[in-house]
Parts: sequence; C-alpha cells; structure tokens
Amino acid sequence: MRWHTHDNLADPDAPPAPRGRLVDRSWWLTVPRLLLACRVLGHRPTVDGVDTPRWSARWVVCSRCGTRPSPQGDLDPTVWAIRQPYDGPFVIVDPLPKDRHARLAELGGPHPPGAWPRRPVGEVSGEVVLGRTYGRISFGIEVGCEGDEHTFGAAVTINPIGALYVTLAGFGRGLARRLNPGTTTKTIGLDLYGGRLSWQVWADRDYWSSETPAWRSGSVGVNPLDSLLGGPKRYDYRDEAGPDLETVDLTDGTYQLQLVLRRQRYGRPRGKARYSWSVAWRSDRPIPVRPDDAGSSNGIVSAAVEVGDQAVTDDTWAAEALTRIAAQIETMRARHRYRPQNAGEQAGP
Repeated sequence: MRWHTHDNLADPDAPPAPRGRLVDRSWWLTVPRLLLACRVLGHRPTVDGVDTPRWSARWVVCSRCGTRPSPQGDLDPTVWAIRQPYDGPFVIVDPLPKDRHARLAELGGPHPPGAWPRRPVGEVSGEVVLGRTYGRISFGIEVGCEGDEHTFGAAVTINPIGALYVTLAGFGRGLARRLNPGTTTKTIGLDLYGGRLSWQVWADRDYWSSETPAWRSGSVGVNPLDSLLGGPKRYDYRDEAGPDLETVDLTDGTYQLQLVLRRQRYGRPRGKARYSWSVAWRSDRPIPVRPDDAGSSNGIVSAAVEVGDQAVTDDTWAAEALTRIAAQIETMRARHRYRPQNAGEQAGP
C-alpha cells in the first residue's frame, strides 16, 4: 500500500489559483486488488480495443475483473474482434524479465500479450479544494469505457466552499465494462455556471454533435437578469487605432507585430458595463512558447494584452503594449519550462 499527496498551491509550475483558495491538495492511494474469483478460477482472456475513423487497436484483458497482462499486447485489428475470447499465445513469462521492452521491440509490429500480473493493484486518487472554485456549482459521475485507464470518477464542486474529486483506476474494471461496453467514457451530471444550467445524462464525455438529443446533453439560461437586460455578460470590441507595425525583442530574436487598439466592453447588452482598453497583436511568424515549438512551425501567432487609460491618452499605448507582450510571452515560456537560446548563440560563429 502506498500513499502520496501533493500541495498544488505550493507548486511553482501549477496555474495560478483564484483568490480565496485555502487548500488545494491532490492525493493517490495504491492498494492491492483482491480478485477472489480470478485467483480461484483463473483469468478469462478477452480481446479489448478501440475503433476510430483514423486508427484501431487491440489488446487483451480479463473479461471478469478487467485486469490486463503486462504488456497488454498489440494484436492485429483485422484478425481479432473486440470482445472475442483470446486463445492466442502469451510471449512473456512470469516473472517479467528486465529486458522485456527490448524483447518486444525485436518482435516488431503486433505482438502477443505478456503474463498476468502476480500482484495486481488499483489506485484511488483525487483532489481536495477548500475555498473558491471558479464560481461554479456542479456534481457528476463518470464511467470509463473499455479502453480507459480510469474506471469510475466523481466530482462535487460548491463555490465558494470547495470541491472534491475522486477517481478509481483498476478497481471495478469488470463492472465498468458491463455498464459501458463502448469506446467513449460516459458522464452524468449537472453544472451551474455563468447563469446557465447544463446537464449530461449518460452522454459521451469527449464528444458532442448536433445530433445529440438535448435531453441527453444541453443547457438552459436560469439567470433572470439575462432576460431583462438582453442576454448574458459578454465582451464586445471596437477598433479605435491601428494597425501599427512594431517590433518586439525577445530572448530568441526580434519579431514584427501588427497592433490594433480596441475599446473593450464587458457587460450585458443593456445596463451597466465595464470599459477598458486592449491591444490585439499578430506576429509575422509563430513565436515558440513550448519546447516542442522550437525548430517547427508551431507557436503562438496572435493574442491580446490590456493597456491603461493613461497610455491611450498620452498616445503611448503601443510602447506599453510591447512591454506587456514581451512579459506575456516570457510568462508562457516559464509555465511550459521553455528557455530558448539567445539569437546570437543560435547563429553560431
């Protein structure tokens, strides 16, 4: 049995927490699975997998308890059908050899599964939050699909009291396979946020289309002010100046930007609103902000920053925007632990 926790508020790499959050701690508990029936009767090997328009995969799982061999196998989808009993070979013996990954690499392409784990374990993990939770009240449960590592999950959020998230991995695999034999995680829940009540009734967690019935996945406005004042709060923009061409100096070189000054309004169509100034910018080429962006065509191309009223009055909004854009890019790079080389160092001798 292993127990581990992590204080997210003390993590310098975690996203900034909202004001008023007192506790935010993740936890993991790993314990052995009993599996009494399979220990007495043996596992029931069955082909599991996933089919999508772009790719298909097959592996082996016990249809009774949901345990997978290690490795789980990589079968040919044109030969093996999902939920078909597996009567093929198991290539790795128990105990697992240390060089099993190298041996599998030598096989190349699809390969049979390995041995059943001698001491299968499951994990109960979650997160506890006390304090503000981004202004929502919600609860929901999830049932994992056949190819999902997580079997069940539950979440309760009550702003500004706190939130509790719990996820099972390994436990209840057999039950999850029977409840949700498909290839998409199902969810049931209610969510009250931003003046709208949303619901999901055994709906696909990661997929929605216009053909999804409203009773299964939909939302409705519940804030009476939206009806009285013309709708929910939103941002509206009006271009006031620009476009101006400017350059910004970053660690990895100089980028040319197109700047547009905008008057920004936030509020309902009728009634009081909050006004401010923002500058929308677009770069002449992608600016890398992640390690994977370096040397590729990926990166950020456009965004916006806010500027003060005084900068607009003094007509120095472009200079202030460039300073804030440079800080914006550096913040993104620090969040993703990306440290580009100096332009001179990249050029070489």
